[in-house]
Amino acid sequence: LEIIGEEESVAKSTLCDEYGDTSGSKGHTASTACCICGGGIVTKFNPSPSIVPTYAPSHQPTLSSSPTVTAAPTNDEVIALKAIFYSTNGTGWTNSEKWLSNESFCFWHGVHCDQDNRVIYLSLPENNLAGSLPSKISTLMHLRALRLSRNNITGTIPDALWSLQNLKVIDLSYNSLTNSIPSAIGALLKLNYIALNGNNLTSSIPSEILPLENLQHLDLSHNGLNGSLPTMVEDAFDDMQFLSLGHNYLEGPLPDYIWDHEDFMYLSLSKNHFNGTISDEVGKMIDLEYLLLDSNSFTGNIPTTIRSLNRLYFLSLGLNSFDGTVPEDICFIRENGYLEHLWADCDDNTCNCCTACCDRSIRVCKEQ
Repeated sequence: LEIIGEEESVAKSTLCDEYGDTSGSKGHTASTACCICGGGIVTKFNPSPSIVPTYAPSHQPTLSSSPTVTAAPTNDEVIALKAIFYSTNGTGWTNSEKWLSNESFCFWHGVHCDQDNRVIYLSLPENNLAGSLPSKISTLMHLRALRLSRNNITGTIPDALWSLQNLKVIDLSYNSLTNSIPSAIGALLKLNYIALNGNNLTSSIPSEILPLENLQHLDLSHNGLNGSLPTMVEDAFDDMQFLSLGHNYLEGPLPDYIWDHEDFMYLSLSKNHFNGTISDEVGKMIDLEYLLLDSNSFTGNIPTTIRSLNRLYFLSLGLNSFDGTVPEDICFIRENGYLEHLWADCDDNTCNCCTACCDRSIRVCKEQ
């Protein structure tokens, strides 16, 4: 997985997003986990797996903090960077060191250039950017990574982004973006990391995003997305390892291609309106470490094939309408495998191997 720049532990941070401060009440933080529905009994657990997931980047690309400048800056890139500065209230940024100075833009805070002094990486997370992204961003033609998470970027995702054919990483998570995810995102064939979680995006998930052959990380959680997942998409999620669609308004049965990938390590569909059954094919996802299906309307039996998931660390099945009890096969991996957290509905029966029991009548889960 090629991700440019410093990465946090993906599984840990996303799990905190999923089960930490989701209700916005009672002072919950990322270090305290409340019940799935929020506002219930607060319990503590360690969301970090005992083994670091292998989808975390194994190395970091070399990006010199002091690049060697061998040519004069290109006028178009200077204009684009200045447009970003002015349109996002650059004077109010937390760190705007060297921006608009006479020094080469390759030395401006958050800007990284290649050996030909072309901007390849723009990283300004948690930097108090406020406003919309300008269309001039389209002139950063060599940009490979755009990381602007946890700011106050507003408006829609600019169409200008979809002309940046070298983009591999887009992280606009936890901003205030609105409207839909444009289907034009499917034109960026080199993308391997998309994080648009924590915004106010609506409408359905465009089918064009699914066949991106290099895409390994897709996080669209904590938005207002609706509709069903696209069906009959050829080569959907071919190289995917991390998929988070939780905390939306998605509905309908899950398409078969969801279960047809052995490389998945993290799959979260929690807090939506999905229904139907969970396919026995889930047992083929042998690298899966997190399977979060809670707070939907799933029915049928819990597949016993889950026993085959020997690397599973967190399994959340609660607040659904499954038939019967948690299979003994799943209790087996709870007792003999890596499975540390097992959440299931216990209102009608007892789950001796569960670490948290959920009561559907009052929408509360409680650690045992």
